[in-house]
Amino acid sequence: MLTEFFRGIALCHQANVVKDSQYTDLHKYICVMHDEIASLEFAQSQDFKLTQRGKKMMTVLLQGNQERYEELGQITTKAVMGHFMTISAMRLQGK
Repeated sequence: MLTEFFRGIALCHQANVVKDSQYTDLHKYICVMHDEIASLEFAQSQDFKLTQRGKKMMTVLLQGNQERYEELGQITTKAVMGHFMTISAMRLQGK
């Protein structure tokens, strides 16, 4: 259940990945929403990492197991309290 929670954090956001030039095993994230960056950094500290994001593909490393996903669609809505987004993705590789 913990893996599914962090998988959701690693996949449901609008952030892009930037390699950290000082540390090869760390990634930095660029995003308008600072809470998404904080969530991704926390997940990374627990060994659940978003390692690559393209236009329609995402690669995550979940406790050493690589998984690749194809983004099928994205729905963004505005609510009274903020911004909500749902991403539909299909796993292409990994357990």
